[in-house]
Amino acid sequence: KNGMLDETLEYIVLMKRSGHAVPAFAVAQFLRIAGDAGKAVEIYALLKEKGIEVQHEAVAVMLDYCARHSDSMLARDVEKDARAENITFNTQVYDALLKVYAGDCNSDASKIFKEMQDRGHTISDGLCVGLLARCAEGKFLSFADEIVTYVR
Repeated sequence: KNGMLDETLEYIVLMKRSGHAVPAFAVAQFLRIAGDAGKAVEIYALLKEKGIEVQHEAVAVMLDYCARHSDSMLARDVEKDARAENITFNTQVYDALLKVYAGDCNSDASKIFKEMQDRGHTISDGLCVGLLARCAEGKFLSFADEIVTYVR
């Protein structure tokens, strides 16, 4: 929070090079702070470039950033990277993906919603309302219908 993102990145890279485990929570918090500073995209790319492992916590942070900034292109890239790394998606990851894809009227929202349910995850009432609002804004009626059917 003190504007020392570059220095923090150097320490994370040094930890990895020294053979120390870089805590997943630390990477996620680093990305959250980078997002607050408007540098999430840049820092995410640098972490990947430096070979720093990004776990589901950090993926959730990035996808939440994408949802807040309506950046579906970045969300697709983060999702693709996570799947390539065989990262297990948790409810936070699915929630953020649904927010981004519903807001973008992306048909992948249906695929993600089905996958989420198939893996035993549920969505909260609050998320249902939020998704319906996003669908209404973009007139994404087919996905809105899936949400309503789910709630019934």
